[in-house]
Amino acid sequence: MNQSAAKDLPLEGLPIWQIVKASYRDTFRHSRAFATAAALPFLISVILAALTTGAIEDQDQVLVVRIIPDSILVALFEIAWLRFLLLDTDAARPSFLPRPGARILPYVGYALFLLLLSVPSYVTFLAFEQLADVRTPDWWVFLAATLLLYVVGIYFSLRFGFVYLWIAVDAPERLGASWRRTRGNGLRLLLILFIVAAPPFLLTLSSVPLLAVLSPESAARLDNNSATGLLLWTNIAVEELINYVLYGLSATAMVHAFRHLTGWISDRDRTILERFE
Repeated sequence: MNQSAAKDLPLEGLPIWQIVKASYRDTFRHSRAFATAAALPFLISVILAALTTGAIEDQDQVLVVRIIPDSILVALFEIAWLRFLLLDTDAARPSFLPRPGARILPYVGYALFLLLLSVPSYVTFLAFEQLADVRTPDWWVFLAATLLLYVVGIYFSLRFGFVYLWIAVDAPERLGASWRRTRGNGLRLLLILFIVAAPPFLLTLSSVPLLAVLSPESAARLDNNSATGLLLWTNIAVEELINYVLYGLSATAMVHAFRHLTGWISDRDRTILERFE
């Protein structure tokens, strides 16, 4: 099995713009493999979201109920996508039916563990919501704290994020190795992620006023959570599609950062290099 390069490789600054461009290029260049890896998890995510939206009105309860199922579905997609990008072999090409093997348990376990990093920002967000409702003057302090804690949580998640790539390719390295390999590049990883996520995020924001112009009634029903039928399913499908595009782009960005900081060479590239040795 292919392993990352020696631990004494020099740490270098990640080329931010180069990785951002490569993330979009590789994701859309391999759109067929991406669609295959995401198809079944995406479909189940849409059904799960529709069922929970109809059965549970409280959005906070929806988040709690869906934490584990969503983590499993995203893991099924990301394991297949990461293996395809990192190994670059026909055997690693995604199939409609995911084949995560024993990787799924540690992958989901680490995902849930690192999710704890977002708990402080979620707590301050709940406090912000309550204060904003009663128009307390100090509401902006909790908003600022929420944003700060959210960014800090993502920063640490990215510093530990290489663990997912190692699990995907059955390598033994875990959190400590990820922390060492990303040393000095945490803020660069954060900036890369924000830039990569910006176009889908802006597209989502722009769709709200566009829908209000094209169909005010539909926009009003979505706003007050009274959407049903085709409108509800379409809205959920679009939201989940954007989510999976973000998962794919973010994973591809991490792959390029991983290659740069660990010296990772795919099995296909290694075979090619061995022919010239």
